[in-house]
Amino acid sequence: AAYAQLQFFQFPYDADGIQSADQLVVSELKKMSDLKQSYVKKQLDPSAAVHDPAAAEIQEHKNQAVIYKILIKKLESQ
Repeated sequence: AAYAQLQFFQFPYDADGIQSADQLVVSELKKMSDLKQSYVKKQLDPSAAVHDPAAAEIQEHKNQAVIYKILIKKLESQ
């Protein structure tokens, strides 16, 4: 969803939007990197659930909703 926002702000060019979306992309990548490093360092128990499956599904749906909103804005602007 963060990457889709970044793409949306590229055309028409919106410098402030690009900067905020870029920060969001970097933040998401950092979270994924931290999770990977925790797993690699065996700080996480591989047999344990990393997070609540229901919460993960809710977050996935929120991300999809953001992507659809961005797509709608892009189509409306065209």
